Amino acid sequence: MALRKQISNTVTADFARRELDQLIERTRGARERFVIDEPGGSVAVILGFEDYLESIASAAELLRGFGEEAARNGSSALTMDEIDSEIADVREQLKAAV
Repeated sequence: MALRKQISNTVTADFARRELDQLIERTRGARERFVIDEPGGSVAVILGFEDYLESIASAAELLRGFGEEAARNGSSALTMDEIDSEIADVREQLKAAV
């Protein structure tokens, strides 16, 4: 398991409200993380989605979520032939769009 990145950036909740765009951009580019503090203690963490997937979310949680979504939208009942057909249709649409 990879070592988790340390969070060394702490900002106030007021700063986070004012500079949210900047914080989001920094999580993308430099992959920084930010702890949001209010009087009384830390209340939240901001980190990029890729960073979250790599270091926080477990594969089991992600797969469970994908399975639940597939059950909700009916795609879990598709046969392999239906899946192959869907993939072929999307590829044709992408080719036509170019």
